[in-house]
Amino acid sequence: AGGGSALGSTTAADIDDGDGEDDFDLPDKLVVQGTLSKWTNYVTGWQARFFVIKDGTLSYFKSAQETVLGCRGAVSLCRAVVTAHSLDENRFDLCVGDHIWYLRCESPDLRATWIRALESYRSDSECRACGGLRRHGSALSIASGSATSRGSFHPSHNVREKLAEIETFREMLGRQLDTLQAYFDLCSQLTGRGKAAKPEALAEAATPAETETGAANAALMRQHACHATEFRGEAVTFKATTAGIIHQMRSCVELMCQREDQWKKRLERQMDKRHHMEDLVRSLQQRIEAAQQQVGAGPLGPDFEEGPGCRLDEDEFFDAVDAQLDRMDEAASSMSLLRASRLPSHGLDPEHPLSQEIATVCQQHWDSWGASTEGMELLESDGPLEVYRSCLEQEGAAVDPILARHTVTGVSAREVAEMFWNLQYRLDWERTLDSAPIVLDTLASDTLLLHQIYKRLWPTAQRDSVFWSHIRHAEQRTMVVNCSTEVGAPPLASGRQRMQLNVSLICETELPEGGRLPTERSQLRCRMQYSARVHPGGWAPMAVLRQVAKREYPRFMRRFSGYCVDRVKHMPVQI
Repeated sequence: AGGGSALGSTTAADIDDGDGEDDFDLPDKLVVQGTLSKWTNYVTGWQARFFVIKDGTLSYFKSAQETVLGCRGAVSLCRAVVTAHSLDENRFDLCVGDHIWYLRCESPDLRATWIRALESYRSDSECRACGGLRRHGSALSIASGSATSRGSFHPSHNVREKLAEIETFREMLGRQLDTLQAYFDLCSQLTGRGKAAKPEALAEAATPAETETGAANAALMRQHACHATEFRGEAVTFKATTAGIIHQMRSCVELMCQREDQWKKRLERQMDKRHHMEDLVRSLQQRIEAAQQQVGAGPLGPDFEEGPGCRLDEDEFFDAVDAQLDRMDEAASSMSLLRASRLPSHGLDPEHPLSQEIATVCQQHWDSWGASTEGMELLESDGPLEVYRSCLEQEGAAVDPILARHTVTGVSAREVAEMFWNLQYRLDWERTLDSAPIVLDTLASDTLLLHQIYKRLWPTAQRDSVFWSHIRHAEQRTMVVNCSTEVGAPPLASGRQRMQLNVSLICETELPEGGRLPTERSQLRCRMQYSARVHPGGWAPMAVLRQVAKREYPRFMRRFSGYCVDRVKHMPVQI
């Protein structure tokens, strides 16, 4: 960021080369002022500031409108070194001892103008180091100097810069005192000469008007000369006091620098300890993650679990779920099997709250047998197995309807449906359950109200479902429907998400030619149609859900159909 610059003058006097003794009654030298960019620090960078060169001093203000409030910093040009930057053609540096100001103009021409003005004032200040009295403007007066000291202690300034500014003002005040002292000494000398001359000779040589004027001047000089001794003592005291202040401030700066060095060393030691601890924590974290991968658990902490603020991206989320699904497939289920329940023989009471819902939902699924797959996405086609999907969103979640069709040999429709509905076989083929399904109510011999709790797949939350399960037999076709309900549902446990599902499995037996009953299982063929529409609940990413569904539904159809064939291959045929 570059800074603008405008040079102007409040006085048009030329550069003066007087001897310094009578310069106190000459007009002020040219005042140069304008806006430059000053480097402050690495946080705020270049900032526009209003600079003024006057009376051998370069001062700067926050803006031209704030010049009456006192400057933010000042340096004496008599000891300043101005250097044009070798690479940046708009920049130049002003150095006074260890203190440096980095300044920029809008153009190289303006930089050259500022450098000439600074060099001119620096040369003039050197030749007037012990010169005459200068009339300082309000911004550099003693009164505004106190305001400057208060306003210039900005957090971005360091103590060394403040010390340099105080030294500059001290030199200015010292020059003023020297000039005043010289003035009073001159008055004292003139008064002494007047006393030594003979009054009669003066009276004879002068006219009456000259005599009167000379008497008045002599009286004025005597009046000034009487203060010479007192002023000299005050000047010596002032110089000694300011020198003591500067000395004490230098001592304070040295102490602060020593303390700063001590704190830097302590900071370095603490940073070394921190780096060591970070390395140790990183090593422990890697060991924990490796151990968790072995036991199938994810990293601890809510920030990595399912939710709106989950810190895992979709790929990491899917990888975690996918890895645990693989481990579930590899691990054999060790849960005990449920004994077959003796169900009552009566059907569902027509007055039951779920009676109409069950009849309606089952009829819809029954009518969907052989439905068209036009417009659906084919996820997998492997021989007789075909899996289709339609993309559908509900409440920000993927509830894509799934339709799978498969044909297996050696099993009948009734046998497949019984293994899908009967809890005795559920844990043999369903590997996602955390425990055996809970029978909340036996609505009829063909209808159950169930509560299932599923295994948690980190980073997802644990899930459960409450649904009624109904089985219906026809001549060669059998259907099982599982549909979520709130009737009789237990309250949701803390930390869980409840799934909503609507699933059906329709099976049809293909008999040998002529419709005769098969004598061998190799003559049996079963056509299966599985449809599912599941709302997972919670905050799982939509892309992850679809990737998991694309992989898991075909695997489920193969696993379940293979289980059915193996289960009944040594059993009598049930049509």
